Amino acid sequence: MTVQKFTAIESDTKKVIVFLIRSLGLGGAERQLLLAASGLAKLGHSVTIITFYQGVELEYSKELLQADTLSIISLGKRGRWYMFVFVSNYLRHIKAIKPDIVYSFMNTASLLALSSHWFDRKIKLVWGVRSSNMMLSDYDWTAKVLRRIESYFSKRADCIISNSYAGMRQAIEDGFSGRNLCVVPNGIDTTQFKRDPKVRRLLRERYSLADDDLLIGVVARHDPMKGLDTIITAFAGLLDKGQNYKLMIVGSGSESYTRKLHDLAVQYAVNDNILWVSKTTDVADYYSMFDIYTSGSRYGEGFSNTIAEAMASELVCIVTSVGDAKEIVGCEGIIIPADSQGALIEAWLTVGGQSSSTRQDMGKEARARVLSLYTVEAMISRTAGLLALLDKSKN
Repeated sequence: MTVQKFTAIESDTKKVIVFLIRSLGLGGAERQLLLAASGLAKLGHSVTIITFYQGVELEYSKELLQADTLSIISLGKRGRWYMFVFVSNYLRHIKAIKPDIVYSFMNTASLLALSSHWFDRKIKLVWGVRSSNMMLSDYDWTAKVLRRIESYFSKRADCIISNSYAGMRQAIEDGFSGRNLCVVPNGIDTTQFKRDPKVRRLLRERYSLADDDLLIGVVARHDPMKGLDTIITAFAGLLDKGQNYKLMIVGSGSESYTRKLHDLAVQYAVNDNILWVSKTTDVADYYSMFDIYTSGSRYGEGFSNTIAEAMASELVCIVTSVGDAKEIVGCEGIIIPADSQGALIEAWLTVGGQSSSTRQDMGKEARARVLSLYTVEAMISRTAGLLALLDKSKN
C-alpha cells in the first residue's frame, strides 16, 4: 500500500504524540488510527502507538509503521480486571515518552488517558468518538457504565474529535461537554481501495462466479448493530424474484452470533447462494469482485469506513440511514430505512436492473465523491490543524 504524501511542517510545530487504543485488530477505527499516526509521523511529529493488548493484525500496518518517528508499544493486558499492573505500565511509558498530546480512541482508552495527568498536568488530552446512537441494551452492563463515566469526565479532555456529525450529536445528548467537540471525517486510502479488473476476474474465478452473477457485497463484523440478519432475510425475498443474485458477507464475530447468522441462512434456504468470508487482511480486493455494495447497519455507526471504501472502489452503495451514511453517499447511492426488508429488496432490484456500464458510470461518480471529500490527506490535515490549536488552549 502506498500512503499518501503530506505537506511538511515547520520544526517548531513538531509534537510528541501518543495514540492509545485497546488493540490493532481488524477494524475501521484501528485502520484510521494507523493512518493518522503514520501521517502525523511523516509530517515530522514523534508518534508512539500504545495498545492494551499484544498484536498487530492489519496486513498493511508494517508499511504504515516504517516512519522513523513512529513506534508501537503493548501494555500486555491479560484480561478485563488486570488493572493495577496495566495502569502502572501505562504511566511508566508516559513518564518515559513525555508526550505533549495523548490521543485516545474510544471509551476505555479515553478513560485510561485521564491518568496521564497523574504524571504531567500539561499533557493535552484528545478523545476520539467513533460511534453514534449505540443500542447499549445489546451489550453487557460495562458498556453502559463506561459511557456514563466517559460523559462525566469529558470536560477533562482538551479536544474531542468525532468522526461523524451523528456521533457528535449523540455525544452531546449523552452528556459530553460540547465546548470542545469537533468533527474530522475519516480518510480513505484511495490508492488501496480502488477497482482492479484483474483482481475481480481472479477472485470471481476462485469463488466460481459466472460473469452474469450479480454479487451483493457486505463487509461487516458479525454484530447485532450491523443488521446482517435483515440482509439475509431480505436476500431470501430477493431470490424469490428469480434473479441471478449472490451474496457475499466478509467479516467475523463471536462464534455464537456467527452461528445464529448461518442458522438463519439455512432456515430461509439461501445458504447455497451466500458466500461467507471470515477474517481477512486483504479486504480491499473483495470490493473489486462486488457488483453492488450494501450496508444494513441499524445503529452505532458514526462514519462507516466500509461505505466510503466501497465508493472508492467504484461501487453503487445501498445503505441504511444510520450515522453519517447519508452525508457520505450524497446523491451517489440509495438510502433506505434501517431494518426495512422491502426497501432493501426494491433497492437491490433497482440497481441490479441497470446495465453493467450504467453501474460502472455510477461507481465512478461515487469514487469521485470520496476523492473530493474523504481522502487520507484531508483527514491528516484537519487532525494536524486541531492538534496545533491545542497550543493556544489553557491547561
